[in-house]
Amino acid sequence: MKRRGGSPPLFSEETVQVKIFLPKTLFETLKSYIRLKYGKEQKGALSYEIARAIKHYLKEESIPRKKSDIRMPRFLVVYNKVKELIQKTKGEEVKVVSYSDLAWAISVVRGSHPKTIRTWISTFIKMKLIEPVGIERYQFKV
Repeated sequence: MKRRGGSPPLFSEETVQVKIFLPKTLFETLKSYIRLKYGKEQKGALSYEIARAIKHYLKEESIPRKKSDIRMPRFLVVYNKVKELIQKTKGEEVKVVSYSDLAWAISVVRGSHPKTIRTWISTFIKMKLIEPVGIERYQFKV
């Protein structure tokens, strides 16, 4: 089949027509993305981007997962980095840490805003990774 003028084809392989239903907000977001990416209405761009997304999804889903591939929860990753930073700074294994040392390590790892520090300390306490042992002192549990 001969293509009429216009922009070059985005697909390098034969295509088939498929009718799908998408949530309206998703469709509008996708159209906005395509306008930003291509700068204009490019014929076939919507189909091309949906095909790319499906290929990416199938590629990710087809990879068999091992137990070692399971991602560690973010709060554990942050806790381990904070604890490791404190251990390296002190040069020895630390069981009890002051609020100022804990706040400093959190600010290095996640950010120095006071709310960020409070949130991470309360998360560590809630997840039973640390516990308060006096005024502004915390004990590592794990």
